[in-house]
Amino acid sequence: MLLLAAAQQTGLLETLEQALPVTSAAPTTRLAHQRPLTNQQLSRTLLFMGVAKQYRPWDLRSYSGGQLAGLSGRAKAYSYRSTERFLSEVAQSGGSERLTDGLANWTYRVWNEQFRSTQEVGTDQPATFYIDGHHKAVYSDKLIPRGLVGRLGKVLGCRGLVLLHDAKGHPLLALTGRGDQHLTKGLPEIVTRFEEAIGQQFKIQRIIADREVMAGEFLAREVGKQRVIVTILKENQYQDLNSFEEVGAFSPWLYDKKKEKVLREVAPATFELKVASSVTEPPLKLKVALIRDLRRSKPGGPGETGAKLIPLVTTSLEAEIKPLSSTQALALAEAYRQRWPLQENIIKDWLLPMGLDINHGFAKTVVENSEVSKRRVQLQQRLNTAQKREVSARQRSAKAGELSKRRHQKLHSLFPKLKQELRKLDDRLEKEAGPHPFTCEQKMEYQQAKHKVEAEVARLQGLEWEAHRTSNREYYKAEEYEKQQKKLSGQLEKLNGGEREMLELDHQKDQVMTVFKLALVNLGMWVRE
Repeated sequence: MLLLAAAQQTGLLETLEQALPVTSAAPTTRLAHQRPLTNQQLSRTLLFMGVAKQYRPWDLRSYSGGQLAGLSGRAKAYSYRSTERFLSEVAQSGGSERLTDGLANWTYRVWNEQFRSTQEVGTDQPATFYIDGHHKAVYSDKLIPRGLVGRLGKVLGCRGLVLLHDAKGHPLLALTGRGDQHLTKGLPEIVTRFEEAIGQQFKIQRIIADREVMAGEFLAREVGKQRVIVTILKENQYQDLNSFEEVGAFSPWLYDKKKEKVLREVAPATFELKVASSVTEPPLKLKVALIRDLRRSKPGGPGETGAKLIPLVTTSLEAEIKPLSSTQALALAEAYRQRWPLQENIIKDWLLPMGLDINHGFAKTVVENSEVSKRRVQLQQRLNTAQKREVSARQRSAKAGELSKRRHQKLHSLFPKLKQELRKLDDRLEKEAGPHPFTCEQKMEYQQAKHKVEAEVARLQGLEWEAHRTSNREYYKAEEYEKQQKKLSGQLEKLNGGEREMLELDHQKDQVMTVFKLALVNLGMWVRE
């Protein structure tokens, strides 16, 4: 009953009641004709199901306890049929959108003071928020969008959740989407949704996320929206310490007290990240808290090893990017480290025990097969490239062939002239020598002229053969590109012929239940605090 009193005190029950679809939104359903008290009791049943360890309406088939009945304000708990029908009608009447906005408003009101208290006193540092994705597997005989389910370490058909937590770890909002949704798309959506739901009373400016959002084009867009993003560089984006600029002195961060040894140290630095959207666009300059993990080594040059680097990067709201101070670098490293206890552990210790990974509703609609479409685009791009290269290679081959012919004709037209000049020189020298043999000077003059003619002929022959070889080389390239086209065309034909129908899940029922689970978790945290 403590939770029920807390729900009344924080205004949660009133929020849920107001967020339920109005009767005019669903005039033909039972929801439109039920008494407000009935709707209230059914919504309480969905809210407090996790307390009674009943995680989906289906579990109520065998439930006979009194706890859920007391929390819902009834003598006896609702049956599976009544609860499932209510959940379906709420979802079909647009309840998922209204309840999602209602949850955002309620969590903002409950934790509003803590948003502001997380700002550093005497500074303009905005409050910190954590955003992460979570995949929950959906086992189906049909092909549905797939993603990496972290706790299983497998790529499976799943639903994708994006969760927003504040600096104290409270889960403020969650949005349910496709399993193949990338966090660079989900992050702006949940931030915009939260800010719009609370009426722009508060602007989220500083977000900490994992390295999935580490993309230059995405970060540049968020900088344009006046948001600070904190994340980790991917390993293929840097090589070693020389990849960073303005590297400061390393300061101790984590210690092993027993061994009296520094485990990690942090230094400020800057890093220039290329923005892929435009070649002419200047790189995005990022502030870096460069963590050096002395417990782990990473191979360097030949015969060299060094401590593993973990570069934490942050965008900035300032017009001119200046390196972090040593104190700021340490604070940034500490803030990112809190992502595990304040978000990852909250999901594991609070949300999963409340049934976050339970799926509700499996209605599906046919959508474009995103996996095949992505593969088709890649193959089509490669096919287009091979076609362009074949055309270019054949043009170069023909051009080089024409050049070889011209040089051959030039050689054959010039060769008789060179032989005639050499013959004239021989006749002149014989006339000058008369009955006497050639002198050394005459012999040398003749040999020099002969060598000059031979060198010129060899040069022209070399140019002719060079053009001939170029023509042949480009011809064989064109043949290879033609083979590639046949192979790629076959792969495209096979891909199109074997394309499986992809179905997207209807997430409305699941989003409704996710809202109730997040509300219950926040209620439990409020009671605890």
